[in-house]
Amino acid sequence: MKKVLMLIAVSLALPGCAGAGPGKADVEAALIKHFEQASGGMRTTFQKLEVGTCRKAESAPGYACSVNGQAQIDVGGRLQKEALTATFVFDKVGDRWTVVSAH
Repeated sequence: MKKVLMLIAVSLALPGCAGAGPGKADVEAALIKHFEQASGGMRTTFQKLEVGTCRKAESAPGYACSVNGQAQIDVGGRLQKEALTATFVFDKVGDRWTVVSAH
């Protein structure tokens, strides 16, 4: 019984496996591109980026993933820090994941 419970717990903890949705590196790369496009090319990095559960999106193609962390945007050599707590929808376009919406 313990082995069954452990197997279930491990399977729930691995939402990005088996091509189901984007992994943490995919999410970070897509968010960087999204933020840099939205800010007119300002360099963006993330600190303490945590990607929660990714689930198949109900109202759009792709996967809805909860994201928490801090965005740092370089505004003329000065870092502007913004808290990031949202659900983003990611879809694969070609071989890359992209942000298609945010909630």
